[in-house]
Amino acid sequence: MKLAEIIARFEETFPKKYAYEWDNVGLLCGDAQQEVRRVFVTLDVTRQTLQEAILQKADCIFSHHPLIFSGLKKITTDSVIGELLLLAIQNGISIYAAHTNLDVAPKGINAVLAEAFSLCDVSFIEPNPEFAEAGLGVIGTVEPVSLTDFCNRVKMVLSTPFVRVCGNGGAIISRVAIGSGSCSDLASAAKRMGADVILTGDFKYHDALDSVQEEIAIIDAGHFPTEEISKKIIADCLKPLGLEIVYSSQKDVFSVL
Repeated sequence: MKLAEIIARFEETFPKKYAYEWDNVGLLCGDAQQEVRRVFVTLDVTRQTLQEAILQKADCIFSHHPLIFSGLKKITTDSVIGELLLLAIQNGISIYAAHTNLDVAPKGINAVLAEAFSLCDVSFIEPNPEFAEAGLGVIGTVEPVSLTDFCNRVKMVLSTPFVRVCGNGGAIISRVAIGSGSCSDLASAAKRMGADVILTGDFKYHDALDSVQEEIAIIDAGHFPTEEISKKIIADCLKPLGLEIVYSSQKDVFSVL
């Protein structure tokens, strides 16, 4: 199947129009007319994951995070991005990215996380002004549970050994906000919508202080754990096309000592 057809089918579920204007999604490297049989899915394109894709003889990489984010003036081995692009081109591997369109889509990362945590009466924290069916972050209700017990549930669902928490562990929560990746800027809006806690990653110290003052608990589970599920979401969308899917073995860049 040609890559152009694969992309067209994929974008029926995760259209580029959902992506934020500052984002860089779509085919970033390669030939849309390339025949594709094996797709490598990953959160990030790194030296390790690209080498893995080469060893797996993948024709194409579908990633969540774009390898190219800001403007490029040259493609040389002087930079990591240039090195990776040259290596992909030399090995005939195309690179496609589905970033914020995958975050906000009705069947995207945040929607899947809402289902994983059994949220009810789910709505978007930041609705898309143009497309009512899409939005950034989700908020919904759960059966009342202590913050500590919910943190333990987070670790189990996201398969992460630890989370950072701000809040009283014994406090009972029933309204939960979720923003995959780095969504600390949604905390205030989530609080206004009645959230007891926000689950996200990459919370900065002063942002956390402000959120605590607004009396919303924080669970920072990390960027990688809250978005690793993107691989399965991408793969599940591509499998019906009869493609062979290969999963990256990428691990979180952070470890606990």
